[in-house]
Amino acid sequence: SFELLGEVVQKEMPSARRDAVVQQLAGTILHSAPSPGSVRLFLQAERLAEASRSAVLWGQSELERGHPDVVAPVVGRVVHAWKSVDSPQGCPGPLLMLQAAAWLELEPGSHRAAGVLDAIRHRSDVPQAASALLLARHLRWRPAPNRADQQFEEAAELARAVDDTHTLVGVACEQAEQLVASGRFVGARRLLDAVDTSVRRVQKSSLGLRVGLLRAESFLAAGDADRAHEILRGFPPNARWLGPREQGLLAVAQAAVAGSQGQWTQVLTDILAPALARARRLGDPVCHALLLAKATAARMALYQLGEARELLEESRLAGMRGLPWFRVKRAIYDGVLLEQSGAISRAVKTLRDAAEIAGRFALRIDEARSRAHLGRALLREGRLDEGLRALDAAAIIGADLESGPHHEEIKVCRIEALLKSDAPPNALRRAAAADARALCCSDRSPVRVRASVALLESGVLSSQEVAGVVTTSLDALDLLERLLDGEARAAFRVHPWRVATERAAQGSPTDPTKS
Repeated sequence: SFELLGEVVQKEMPSARRDAVVQQLAGTILHSAPSPGSVRLFLQAERLAEASRSAVLWGQSELERGHPDVVAPVVGRVVHAWKSVDSPQGCPGPLLMLQAAAWLELEPGSHRAAGVLDAIRHRSDVPQAASALLLARHLRWRPAPNRADQQFEEAAELARAVDDTHTLVGVACEQAEQLVASGRFVGARRLLDAVDTSVRRVQKSSLGLRVGLLRAESFLAAGDADRAHEILRGFPPNARWLGPREQGLLAVAQAAVAGSQGQWTQVLTDILAPALARARRLGDPVCHALLLAKATAARMALYQLGEARELLEESRLAGMRGLPWFRVKRAIYDGVLLEQSGAISRAVKTLRDAAEIAGRFALRIDEARSRAHLGRALLREGRLDEGLRALDAAAIIGADLESGPHHEEIKVCRIEALLKSDAPPNALRRAAAADARALCCSDRSPVRVRASVALLESGVLSSQEVAGVVTTSLDALDLLERLLDGEARAAFRVHPWRVATERAAQGSPTDPTKS
């Protein structure tokens, strides 16, 4: 290719002839498809206008395909080259917008993103609504929530003034995403409904898909998996307009719905295996991170701790340390794995970090979950007062969230913490036992099993009660097992839940260290 030839010329040809040949090659590729190679060749020829145009055309396409990690350094070289040019306008605004968008995907709220955003404020050659949205996204993760809210409103006003559908829907999506993470599902759907007319214009696009995925997530977070599944059916995975990034995000949503119903074979084999293979091959870091999180959750549900650790290690190698929401989810998984492996002190530190990060970024559901798991780990370490404070904090946050599966998770963690330790006062253990008996009637099979196992391991049941609780647990376990095939079913047959239940059924004492 001309780009490769340019590299050869740069390295091998004597400087006396090199500049002339580079200029000739740059002129030859003026109308060729943009690429990193063409950008580099234009830079060598000191043709910054052409380098900028090529970088923007190529970079926008690559960003849509999910490659911000590839776009950022290439665009950064062009931006840096403009610093040595005496020009009234300086670096073109579209190039700076592209650089800001790439860094916001890689490191939202970072100083690096802030520096680029400062450079595009009040410029006449960038769309003001889109620029305001980028700044609002940055402020959200800074975090500066009040300034972010003001900036989102400004972006929406600017978008309405110029009929900028893409930015208007983008604002609604960002705000709805924040509301879902904060346990405000109805408010999130109202925001999306308010831009429904605009959404219909972009239905078959990445933005239209994002709206659909957010609607589905809001219903799933509220416990309505059927409605979430119905929404996702409107986006066939083989639709022509779905690119690799869109296919990956759809797989993440499908895995979340199937996982909530205990369909872990479908999650791991049918949904995530092909999606992860594609993400690893194509190198979309954001999609890769999201898919790994769902795969980790499925492996942990099956108590395949070794496989879960491998996935977490892959996520560390894949990067994305700059994404706050991913750091929180990974820390929760890390902490629970450490607790299940008996490394309680490390689990406590990891879960405390997760809770603090989640609280800082107003990820209220994850903060409540983190504190609930932290409380359980602290009680296992014998730190009663600290553990109770963490459990109480989780309950207080949970009470402020709209109804959803997170409430049962918070309650089950409290039950397991209080019933699997002799340290808590009897009044608290009696209250936990009462809550556990109530959760034995939950609509969710994993919750019924966990509540049942906590009761069976607690020693609070009479001999007559044990038989009924064993039956409840076995029925729920069998129901979950019927949803599994192959490796997943084999793993589930030796799950600690089943081991504890069958031990109780045989009249043997259960192992209180298992959770």
